[in-house]
Amino acid sequence: MAAPRNRGLALIGGFKLVKATGLVVVGLGVLSLVHRDVARTINALVEQLRIDPENSVIHGLVAKLVGVRPSRLEEVGFGTLFYAALFATEGVGLILAKRWAEYMTLVVTVSFLPLEVYELVAHRSVLKATVVVVNVAVALYLLRVLRRQRLP
Repeated sequence: MAAPRNRGLALIGGFKLVKATGLVVVGLGVLSLVHRDVARTINALVEQLRIDPENSVIHGLVAKLVGVRPSRLEEVGFGTLFYAALFATEGVGLILAKRWAEYMTLVVTVSFLPLEVYELVAHRSVLKATVVVVNVAVALYLLRVLRRQRLP
């Protein structure tokens, strides 16, 4: 494996791989709910993981997923896996110090910002604000790296 040009790119690449891994878990989890009793499946998982069954997050999750059409679960599951593949491609490319990955990551990151800002304004949360700040920082860093590489 080639050494990355700098630690910042390797850090962003690693972060993208962590996001990809999380999305694979979520995507496969959603797909595993297709044609199943969602409430029963989630309750069994809660029991196995020894999570408090009275947790409001668990109740909210069950409420949102119960009654969702199997075709919609498939769309969400496969869409999530698509984004996981996109993030994995970015991450591996950055870790391998590929210039195309720097451009790809910049374009993908910037393209999500309008939606992320809209979501932040519509439904304020610390997590959403953190995502926007991190993605703006990543975009600015990549822009700086790419501009420096263009200069003689």
